[in-house]
Amino acid sequence: MLHLIKPKMKITFTILTIVGILTSCGVPQTDYDKLKDENEQLQKEISELKVEKSEITVLNDKPELKRKNKPEIKKKIASNHSEDEAITILDDYYDFYNADMTYRNPRVRRVNGNTFKISLEDCQKTVQDNDFFWSSHVLTLIINDDGTYKINE
Repeated sequence: MLHLIKPKMKITFTILTIVGILTSCGVPQTDYDKLKDENEQLQKEISELKVEKSEITVLNDKPELKRKNKPEIKKKIASNHSEDEAITILDDYYDFYNADMTYRNPRVRRVNGNTFKISLEDCQKTVQDNDFFWSSHVLTLIINDDGTYKINE
């Protein structure tokens, strides 16, 4: 089809085609400016997030925070307490926490290394007209690894 067109027209047609191609491939300046602004805003957000991440990393590196975040792992130390120790602790319990009570006939059974069941009879120390009322109880004694204990009925 170009061979039917005169040479002057050929050049004009070619120039117009090239100009048309160049102008149709471009992006309007307003769209370009909008994209440029969005890019700058995203770059700022990225740099702010990097700063926040580095602050968090610094905070996580502090040893006192590491201890708070990690779950506490309790190590079980196999400690076997004797029945005599259980009776000694029972004496301490009645001397300090139940000072107005006395007990008799304690029988100790081990549940595991640091837990005991203690069967006993107890009554009030104050005697009124030589009237004693003994009641039976079964206590659970748990001896902690640090030497403290807990007694439950």
